[in-house]
Amino acid sequence: MLLTYRAYGRTIASDRPLPELETIDGAAAITVTWNARAQFAAGGRWTTLWRFSTEEPWVTTAQMNGVRYLRFDRFADVALSPRRIDVARRGHASDATLRHLVLDQALPLALASDGALVVHASAVASGARAIALAGRAGVGKSTLAALLASEGMRVIADDGVLLEGRPPDVCVVASYPGLRVYRDSAQAAGLDVTHTAAVAEYSRKIRVIPPRRSQDQPETQPETMTLTAIYSLISGESTVRFEKLPRRDAVMEVLANAYRIDPGDRLGLEAQMDAAAAVAPDVWRVSYPRDLARAAAVASAIAVHARGLGL
Repeated sequence: MLLTYRAYGRTIASDRPLPELETIDGAAAITVTWNARAQFAAGGRWTTLWRFSTEEPWVTTAQMNGVRYLRFDRFADVALSPRRIDVARRGHASDATLRHLVLDQALPLALASDGALVVHASAVASGARAIALAGRAGVGKSTLAALLASEGMRVIADDGVLLEGRPPDVCVVASYPGLRVYRDSAQAAGLDVTHTAAVAEYSRKIRVIPPRRSQDQPETQPETMTLTAIYSLISGESTVRFEKLPRRDAVMEVLANAYRIDPGDRLGLEAQMDAAAAVAPDVWRVSYPRDLARAAAVASAIAVHARGLGL
């Protein structure tokens, strides 16, 4: 029996429960199967997509017979084909780890391979408008998103933002609610850690899951919001400083943070550059001190700046 859920504006069908997502009725755009026996051809040309901080390969990828394959180190093999994600467990990877790899890595890569512009970013919204917080892993995107929630905003994405439309109506499509943060960051942000789950066996982060709507509670929040700005985060400064990037630099910043499934695909890179140029959002570089004790003040400064832009 297939269960259906919503993420990135798509209906996702799965033959296993996905407790991170809210259930929804509808025809599936993507179907996930969890007991696949992915056939990895020995003759495929494999390239490294992402690396650990030690420079060892973390995700490798190849394309064979129209199917894109991803290998997540010792944890999972994933096959991406049109409208399908097939997952094969490697070793003794936990169910939580497999769901994390699919929802937070394979799914945005699948959308990107289909032409969508998905950016490594957290996002928060106020009403029908949103801002995105982009930057490298570990820069503090999720922590600042959690703190912005305490400023009266709502979290709509943790580490993947789908951008659609054209200026002045560039839209952010909510991925799914919830945050992956370290416990001390959750406590600093005043998050309710009553409902948490493990992210993955190789991570110390916890997944903070917001309360679910009851079946008779109407949906009052829009799924798609107008993008006010992207904040590109750079930590290590002594003060908070905002710098608006010129259009060319803004496009390159979006491109640098975009999910890309094949770095060697020149045509795909050109198409993604065209998509980033068409979106051409306001991008502000934010330099700030990386100090958890000062994080609330940084989030407050971002909130004030964003409201000045119309959030």
